[in-house]
Amino acid sequence: MPPAAARLRFENRGYPKVDVDWDEEMKQRIGAFVRLFAALLGVMICIGVCGVPERTSAQEYESSLNATVDLTGMMHGLASYLMTLQDDAGAIIDPLIDREHQYSTPYFAAGVAGLVAADKADDRLLQSGIRAMDHATACFASGHAGIPDGHGEFFIASLTQAWNWFDGLIDEGRLREWRERLSTPIADVIESRATKINNWRTYAMNGEWLRAQAGLVSRDDAVVFIEDAWLERTQRERIVSDRWFLYQDWNGDP
Repeated sequence: MPPAAARLRFENRGYPKVDVDWDEEMKQRIGAFVRLFAALLGVMICIGVCGVPERTSAQEYESSLNATVDLTGMMHGLASYLMTLQDDAGAIIDPLIDREHQYSTPYFAAGVAGLVAADKADDRLLQSGIRAMDHATACFASGHAGIPDGHGEFFIASLTQAWNWFDGLIDEGRLREWRERLSTPIADVIESRATKINNWRTYAMNGEWLRAQAGLVSRDDAVVFIEDAWLERTQRERIVSDRWFLYQDWNGDP
């Protein structure tokens, strides 16, 4: 084994065990990918919880993002790296398993859309984000079976926010196509109302409310779904039964 190489064993859930030699350059690439994924995840959680005012200008948006850290600068660097992992179809390919994994593509699309809204993306990155959006919305419209690893719950909020940010910045025909795809009924996107009712359902609730606010689904239908999740699918119990009212995923200890 070369002195500069690190030997890692990957035992991912659902994947075969493999031994791989990574040199230092590859370790740095993987590290950048992981940091990008974490950054995009954190941004999307903040977006989903706090939202962005409907009439926020690009300048106001940039100022709010940069209030404590240079978030747009960090996002640009990370998105530029992820762009190198994009295939011809627009999907972001995980370098460890050599395929699209879960919700990396819609989160990338949302991150790029945020940079576009803040006037921080060049045309090359913009076009990459558009290709990612084309691919992810097509997966979304094909329903649960066509979404990578069946993770439709995590597509809803990210694609809705990306669509909002791209609005007015790209051609209307493509936006209309995305809108039609993003109006796919929730019943077609998730496995069922009775399964995956931990944090997966929380993400779906958030996404459905964002879709209702964007006019992608009816408000009444979104409320029915959210109230069913809150009252009948354990979402309320996961919070009110905790001493500190912290959400309990019940999928680990603690």
